Amino acid sequence: DEVDIFDIAETMEPMGWLPGLTRDPKGMHAMLSLLHDDALTPFLEDLASALAHVQTNDAGQAKVEAIY
Repeated sequence: DEVDIFDIAETMEPMGWLPGLTRDPKGMHAMLSLLHDDALTPFLEDLASALAHVQTNDAGQAKVEAIY
């Protein structure tokens, strides 16, 4: 409730991530397998960076939508 998860997803896209989104409840879906082990740490670092960016920049204007 403190930040818009879609703002975080939108911030992560230029970092090379394509987060899956859910509408109800609003969220990000991450599917990981053993093949993704090398990407886990960079993903979590970029997620933390995106969260800090959204918190600092008072976002809330995400243009991305969950479509399925």
